Amino acid sequence: TADSSQGLFTDDADLGSVKMDKLRQLVRTYPQATAGMPTEIQYDATTGRFTMTYRPDPTITQPTRIFVSPLTSPDGYDVAVSGGSATKSGSLVHVRATSAEPVTVDITPRT
Repeated sequence: TADSSQGLFTDDADLGSVKMDKLRQLVRTYPQATAGMPTEIQYDATTGRFTMTYRPDPTITQPTRIFVSPLTSPDGYDVAVSGGSATKSGSLVHVRATSAEPVTVDITPRT
């Protein structure tokens, strides 16, 4: 980086010196894999709320997988799904479509 204010760490040789405010700007909830075609993805950096809609592909057998960072959801998170079902496993949400209709996922950090 050009100077000390631009880096992610106060000391690049010490990975424990991360700048948390900067890290919070970079870390977010996001889909790691989508079992279909995404049609809309939104993330609110202020609240940490994530919404996603996708058209399921019946030929894909794996679920949609969404990563939820513990940094943005330190007190946990709630998941609401229409057109499918979700299971939570730590920082991952697995979503399966229950029909050929679009699936909408809403993930909200607990406060």
